[in-house]
Amino acid sequence: MVFVLAMKITGLHCLLCLSIGLLIAPLPGDGLKVKLVGPSRCSGRIEVFYQDHWGTVCDDHWGSTNAEVACRELNCGTALAAKRRAFFGEGKERIWLDDVECTGSESSLLDCRHRGLGDNDCSHGEDAGVICSENVLLVNGTNRCSGRVQVHHDGHWRKVCNTDWDREAGEVLCRELDCGVPFIGHDMPNFGHGSGEVGIKTQCLGNESSLAHCTLQELKQPCVDATVFCANNQLARLVNGTNRCSGRVEVFHNSQWGTICDDSWGMQEAEVVCRQMNCGTALMVKYRSFFGEGEDPVWMDDIQCSGSEKSLTDCPHRGFEKVKLANGTNRCNGRLEVFHDGQWGKMCHSNWNANKAAMVCKELNCGIPEQNPVNLNFGEAKGLRGYTGRCRGSEDSIADCSLQVHSGTCDDVVLSCLGQPLLKLVNGTDDCSGRVEVQHDGQWGTVCDDEWDINDAQVVCREMGCGTAQIAKSGAFFGKGTGEIWLDDVNCLGNETTLNHCQHSTFGDNNCGHGEDAGVVCSTSSQLGQSGMLRGLTIRCRGSETSVTQCSIREYVKTSQDHAADATVFCSGNVKLVNGSNKCSGRVEYYHNGQWGTICGDSWDC
Repeated sequence: MVFVLAMKITGLHCLLCLSIGLLIAPLPGDGLKVKLVGPSRCSGRIEVFYQDHWGTVCDDHWGSTNAEVACRELNCGTALAAKRRAFFGEGKERIWLDDVECTGSESSLLDCRHRGLGDNDCSHGEDAGVICSENVLLVNGTNRCSGRVQVHHDGHWRKVCNTDWDREAGEVLCRELDCGVPFIGHDMPNFGHGSGEVGIKTQCLGNESSLAHCTLQELKQPCVDATVFCANNQLARLVNGTNRCSGRVEVFHNSQWGTICDDSWGMQEAEVVCRQMNCGTALMVKYRSFFGEGEDPVWMDDIQCSGSEKSLTDCPHRGFEKVKLANGTNRCNGRLEVFHDGQWGKMCHSNWNANKAAMVCKELNCGIPEQNPVNLNFGEAKGLRGYTGRCRGSEDSIADCSLQVHSGTCDDVVLSCLGQPLLKLVNGTDDCSGRVEVQHDGQWGTVCDDEWDINDAQVVCREMGCGTAQIAKSGAFFGKGTGEIWLDDVNCLGNETTLNHCQHSTFGDNNCGHGEDAGVVCSTSSQLGQSGMLRGLTIRCRGSETSVTQCSIREYVKTSQDHAADATVFCSGNVKLVNGSNKCSGRVEYYHNGQWGTICGDSWDC
């Protein structure tokens, strides 16, 4: 059975806006509708009616903030999930909206920033959808799992009275919103007072699937609002920091805490965490296990928040991790492990084939398997249960195949995928300099030098594993590119892990020519970090080299009897203290243009 819910948007006349490179096309004066096509009144594929045709919404930039606006517009409560990749099936006609970016305060999706109606680079395999709460709503809370309780009754949203409000009712509500269990205590936050003369009294057994299925009775006399604070709405924590508002970010999933990979991690994500933890605004982000390595699963990767989400799990991400390649030189090679029956296990080589390898590489967004990979030693998975898998061929994940425990010892599956490079440097003097090119929609294109500066170059060098940025080049310094100019008006803070995570105009939207192609010169092809890998390098230098890459470098593989450790270095930076009685006193010297010099004491103060 398919339910269709539509809302007519009236009073809209001709509107033409240009905002941050996004063109919002003229809207008709009447007849514009939004509906959900799916299994219930408030869940399904989003479709928009325009020019006598229904069309879908592309899932580019689709997230919880957009879903929240859609659910509110359709009078369907709060958003429980923002669905992508045609979760509710593919549409058949037009794709009307793309690159929808809401702030969360809009009354309609069409009030959000988006491309012009009909302008998109999508297929119906990218149709967006939502799952809304439909019957219940929490108002004025700190997140979607706390606030004043409202219920949809007789076609209207009514406040719920605290008369006879009990634990059973709270349990039904928190379970319906996928928020765990209600917090029972006297220190409940103040969520304000609702309006309206009609209130609803509830009586629940505790086993109902929705608050709307409890016995509901209208009360005409004034009443105090029922409030709820679900105990499991705090699904994040900070570990190993200097105080409660700093540390390694961990999320709670499947009854277990786990860490977050720093791919695409930036200030927007940190802003959401700080808000969720009631810790004010984000000051900085940290990478590469700055607060120590976690011991539990790596649950999330490729998180891309807009910054306005109430919870980190509301941000678009790759999904909670069920499959990983362990102990590799990068995330696209290593020993194959799966999360099954509440614990990580290894895949055994029995019955392994090319189709399964291709499934894993695709699942991890790592391209296709290498045909003749270098024989790398990824170590032995000691203490892990072994599994063999039977797959039908329709699964999206190796973890969704039928997994059987393998008795006895087995050879681990090791896999090396080609990866999906999204950035490259072209026409430079080495691998760490050149014209910046990005991959989008399967095609390489350049970056315009409008607003291009050292912060943008810093992100490129970090993403390429090329140390720090030396120079940000403009004016097609490394030659003119060909084809598309994908990015323009790039504005990075400098701490992002990928150029795509910086603020920029819509892909392909620019006012540039290839004479404005941007480039970078990075410091070196070496970088600092924690490896823990079995494969490495030995380096011998004379001391006169200007880069560690000019030293004598040989490949080195550790053995089980080898006690060799990672090389480490501590650099003084651009400032040092000289001739003092200890390391924290002395004459101040500054490193500039390849040499140390002193600083004049005029106007020097504390």
